[in-house]
Amino acid sequence: MTIQEIMKGLQQDGHGTKAMGGQVADDILPYVKSAHALDRLGHGKIVVIDFVHCSFPYVSPSILLKLQQIRNARTKGDEDLIDDRQLFDIKNIISSYFSLLKKANTISESSVLHFDLSIEATVCKEMIHISLSPCLCNTEKSVILGVCMLTYSARKRPGNALVKLPQADEHYEYRHDGWVLAKNSHLTNMEKVVIVNSINGKSIKDIAKILSVSIVTVKAHRTNIFKKLRVKNITEAVQYAEDYNLI
Repeated sequence: MTIQEIMKGLQQDGHGTKAMGGQVADDILPYVKSAHALDRLGHGKIVVIDFVHCSFPYVSPSILLKLQQIRNARTKGDEDLIDDRQLFDIKNIISSYFSLLKKANTISESSVLHFDLSIEATVCKEMIHISLSPCLCNTEKSVILGVCMLTYSARKRPGNALVKLPQADEHYEYRHDGWVLAKNSHLTNMEKVVIVNSINGKSIKDIAKILSVSIVTVKAHRTNIFKKLRVKNITEAVQYAEDYNLI
């Protein structure tokens, strides 16, 4: 199974969209330009996905360069960056998300799907965080075009699928092949300050001095952050906060 096969499978399942004459070609260009502009800001690697034609109108040059380096480094024939099990899981997650989009008054197209996947290759073994945003839908809420942002993930295992809702205190979590509504993890202002300073490379001692509190207090805030975000260390907490726009 390949990524293109996943998109074709979505079409066959009724989650994709049939070609709509010249409309798709006319509508794509502004989104491609926006993706290119966003890519230049360096927040993540951008891929624009055309779910109608099962193609990628825009892929970050840095991604293409990385893939070329991987191909050049291969010595034992072709190898898959993503195994079949992960591809199957990705298809299920995206398909379920598209079904969720179509449910009346349940979720809006301005939501964002997040999940992690593992890249395995001779010169590249990394966890990647995916943020998929529908940016063009038809009247039936079928996704025509999506913008996908790739960043490095601090997580150790693939999965962790969430749907973040705009201006809402709740989100959807993908559990046991279905979506469950859950409350967002709210950080206090002090906890946000701790994370922001951690992002800027400050140590616990530095943060305690900045906040005029004890080191024990800073450690207590960090412990609360780990519990709320369900992460194991400050590296994962910082990555989670950046991925899900908590700060």
